[in-house]
Amino acid sequence: MLELCLLASNANVDIDLHPFRHMDEAFKKKYMECLVSFALFEKELTASQLIRLEEISRQFNIQSNWLKEKLINDYLMAEKDTRKEKIKELAAELDFKDRKNLAVDTLSLDILRRKISNKRDKLVGEIDTILEIKYSEVVQINEHLEQIFK
Repeated sequence: MLELCLLASNANVDIDLHPFRHMDEAFKKKYMECLVSFALFEKELTASQLIRLEEISRQFNIQSNWLKEKLINDYLMAEKDTRKEKIKELAAELDFKDRKNLAVDTLSLDILRRKISNKRDKLVGEIDTILEIKYSEVVQINEHLEQIFK
């Protein structure tokens, strides 16, 4: 029931302003594609994750239809290895700082998922190799986010 109530609420775009909201449209779409693919890493999406994706897409001025198309057509139907390769391709086009911000957003989405589903996935163990950042940084970011989301 909580999931349905969350979906009925409006996404709040005035809080937690995204640092990349002023980037060009092509960058923002690549970034969103990475986030969507990571959010669907285990083909499981919670209302909280969907709301967060909607908040970011609104800040990026990306229409919900584009986001829904990515969710349904490109990622829910794709196999995990295909999604992982797509993330690697898209992330390779972002510089190091951008990949670190992507890790923060990705791990935030994973924490939101785990609030509903306690099933552990392999995301935290693979994000460092997928995004080519140090595992110690992933652990540090994840620990910091865990404290924020308590």
